[in-house]
Amino acid sequence: PLLLSGCKQETVFTRVPAHGTVQRDAKPTATTVFLSVPVTLDRFLAEAERLIPQQVSVVKEVVEDGACDRRKASWVECANARFEGELLRDGPVGLKLADGRLQMELPLKYDITARGVGWASYLKESKTGSFTVGLPIETAIASGFNLEARIAGDLIWSEKTIPLLKGKIALKQVADAKIKAIVKPLADVLRQSLAEQPIREAADRAWRGLHTPIELTRKPGLWLRGAPEKIASGGFAVERGEIVHRVAISTRLTAFHGERPAPLLSKPMPEPTKAPITNSKTEIRLPVDISLADVQKSLDAAFPKDEKIETRADQGDPTVVQVKSAQLFPVKEKVGIALQIDV
Repeated sequence: PLLLSGCKQETVFTRVPAHGTVQRDAKPTATTVFLSVPVTLDRFLAEAERLIPQQVSVVKEVVEDGACDRRKASWVECANARFEGELLRDGPVGLKLADGRLQMELPLKYDITARGVGWASYLKESKTGSFTVGLPIETAIASGFNLEARIAGDLIWSEKTIPLLKGKIALKQVADAKIKAIVKPLADVLRQSLAEQPIREAADRAWRGLHTPIELTRKPGLWLRGAPEKIASGGFAVERGEIVHRVAISTRLTAFHGERPAPLLSKPMPEPTKAPITNSKTEIRLPVDISLADVQKSLDAAFPKDEKIETRADQGDPTVVQVKSAQLFPVKEKVGIALQIDV
């Protein structure tokens, strides 16, 4: 009998299957190629510094049952507590990346005092601290390859509540609407700043360049050629300390072995898609020449002729087989191993 092993399965044949042919060129790989375009947002940050005042919000809140004390030996009584204070700037506005999205960072600090109301007016506690508010910026490549952006609706608070006495206030409730109103004019400045970036020119050069074969190695000759299909925004990234916007080009890359392949006829670059390209990695499959004769030597060493091998089925006693020959050969797109054995 003949035992063919491959792809984590064993199949018994009565004869060696038909040999395939070795394909030297890899099949096209559907992948994403990213083009990095430097983004300058100095004007946006300067306008943010000008618009956001030193005092961002005033705190005046009454918290129900926020001041408690043991007035009599047997029980604790609670009264309302009045929270008063302010939220102030605590440094320059900055930018950071979070999951491929640009985010404006506003550092703030608070100075808040809570005091009991009525009979609990003698209860008092003050607290100061620092936190940051993140303003996510969503972007997309719109028609005409203008990079559009908007400040997303939900702010991100590094600290959500401030506890004082027996109560607490939610920072979002105190200042969310006030901060959104302050930064609302920044949306137009952001759009103007991003519209100045040379997205169309860079994307057009990359689109046309993908149709032309790129030489990877000379000996042996190895070439890579693309067939771009669609284009979209790939989000932001930091490269060499600089913020860049990545243009994502969905393409099919093909590797060629030997002579330089003919370039493809360049198709006109389409309008960008609004939906993001889900494939976030660039994958390249390259053909690699491996001598079957060299691998055959390793196979012969692993299965020496006339060597006895003990095998055990899932059930039953072990069986000793004797190797008569081992053969390596291509089968379609895989490599097969044939073992001629005596039982």
